[in-house]
Amino acid sequence: MRIATLYTLYGRRAGAELFVERTLQEIRRLVPDWQITVFCNKSAGTVLAAGLPGVDLRHVPWLDRRTTKAFWLEFLSGRVVNRRTFDVFWLPSGSASFPGRWDLPAVATFLDMGGFLVKNRWSFRRAWYCQHISTPRTIRRAAAFATISQATADDLMRLYPSVKAPRVIYLGPSPRPDGLRADDPRALIEQETGLKLSAILFSPARTDYLGKGRDVLLRAYAQYRRSVPAPLPLVMPGPPGAFHARFLADIAALRLADCAFWPGRVSDACIDAFYQISRAILMPSRTEGFGFPVLEAMERGVPVICSDAGSLPEVAADAALVVPAGSAEKLAEAMVKLETQPALRQELIRRGHNR
Repeated sequence: MRIATLYTLYGRRAGAELFVERTLQEIRRLVPDWQITVFCNKSAGTVLAAGLPGVDLRHVPWLDRRTTKAFWLEFLSGRVVNRRTFDVFWLPSGSASFPGRWDLPAVATFLDMGGFLVKNRWSFRRAWYCQHISTPRTIRRAAAFATISQATADDLMRLYPSVKAPRVIYLGPSPRPDGLRADDPRALIEQETGLKLSAILFSPARTDYLGKGRDVLLRAYAQYRRSVPAPLPLVMPGPPGAFHARFLADIAALRLADCAFWPGRVSDACIDAFYQISRAILMPSRTEGFGFPVLEAMERGVPVICSDAGSLPEVAADAALVVPAGSAEKLAEAMVKLETQPALRQELIRRGHNR
């Protein structure tokens, strides 16, 4: 089997990017005789060269900028792709990129349709590109479709009725390397971030302010602090996302600067150390294509509180406290409930391991 794919990085590496890298690694591990060619930009090529030895990496300068990526796909990619012999072209994100005018079948994976459903989740330019250029071309040109949850499949079919029953292929529980558990997680966290912490509430995600429900989280956390005698600090690592400045401004406006921390992007080892000292993870997203942190937390014995948006109820099932998306009050109530009911905490840990 000869597979071609497309992978671009533009300054951030979050769940979607980790999914692509881990998928390619697993293909290499499970079927080492398959040939993989990746058309990539310079940043993505650097990452893949370190983690995917033996893969044919083809740097395309047109992919180094988002503004020229679509031009290459539409008008130039056919000259390159059709010149080589592939069996299939895999598009890891059918809303962020689209098949060119190729003489081979393309399989498109849709990760999340939240940018179509949550107002102002994305910048106007990004939303317009995905809604009017990329996704329609993918729908017209791809030979087959996959999604990473049934919720994403349902959203895709509702938005584009011509798509019939895409294949749902669930992700593994974590794209991060195994064996990262630190002997002294507090020391590792302090060394990398400067934060001296013993126990925390944890919410890992890029700071897409509305899509990830950061506004809801901050309001709920402020209410939680007024409701318990010894509130835990809140840590929210991740790369900057849409409306990041508003996220930082609201931390200051709610007077949470000394207890709600954004350390930026941290290493995988530091993320794992945060899980080790977490009393709960919080995912109040307004949309979620899958939600890696839910299963990462369950793997590590950390209780989960999440919203009922997108795929989160599908992934969490009965092993989490699920609250209405957009409700800071209900989220705060769940945070207090989990802290004041030890038996509930242990039951969620048990269910999480089973899940």
